[in-house]
Amino acid sequence: MKIKKDIQTQLATAGHIMDKNFGAANKDAQLLAYVYSQVKDSVLANPDHETVSSVKGKAVMARMEMLKQAERLKAAIEFGEFRQLPIRNVEGWDYTKSLREVEPRGALEFIVRHFTDTAEQKRERQAVADGLASQLERAQGQSTKARDWSVVRDEIARDYCRAAGVRDSQVEPELNRDQIAELRAYSETLPYLGAFRKEFREAANMAEHALQRREAETAREEQQARTQELTGRGTTQQSRSDTTTIRSDRSDRDSYSRGR
Repeated sequence: MKIKKDIQTQLATAGHIMDKNFGAANKDAQLLAYVYSQVKDSVLANPDHETVSSVKGKAVMARMEMLKQAERLKAAIEFGEFRQLPIRNVEGWDYTKSLREVEPRGALEFIVRHFTDTAEQKRERQAVADGLASQLERAQGQSTKARDWSVVRDEIARDYCRAAGVRDSQVEPELNRDQIAELRAYSETLPYLGAFRKEFREAANMAEHALQRREAETAREEQQARTQELTGRGTTQQSRSDTTTIRSDRSDRDSYSRGR
């Protein structure tokens, strides 16, 4: 029994280290995939329901983040030229301009402004163009990172479900209240008949039911612990009272015997 418990503890520790310390802080998909490959056989040996639910929850949140980053990238591409970008003039003052405000409207204006714009105007136009390019590059990088992270998380979740002998749709994702609220709010922004909207709403409902069940179980265990503690105190007090009564009876009998 002790050996089995030790093995379960080691497996839980391996899974905890993989989730918490490797790649999770900066969403490094390659690092997570590598560490998972090293502990895969161990953590999949006998996964319990709680572990599978935890892994499913992480996969759901990763998928939501992937969609959010994809939307940000799309917005950056579509509305980039209208976005106000911060720049600083030669005197050190900060202000904002959009690419649409500083770029020439056509070929003729481009030629004219090439000869008529001041050095400050040319510097401003270049600064705005560089700022927009930097934003697009950052949005692309974040979208790619979120996509890769979600792919690895989905792969891990599928492996856990397969090892536990359950279907992915049957697993309740483990999420806290803030995550459930975020998932539910984001699902409302998606197309009404979209697959992701349905998936996220169902995941939020399942996670909420599971959370309520865990909270009820925790409350019941705490109540039982308090009841046992109060029962123990009552038993101790009763024992002390009985002891005092016995001593009092003995004292009375001794006094009666001495009186005779």
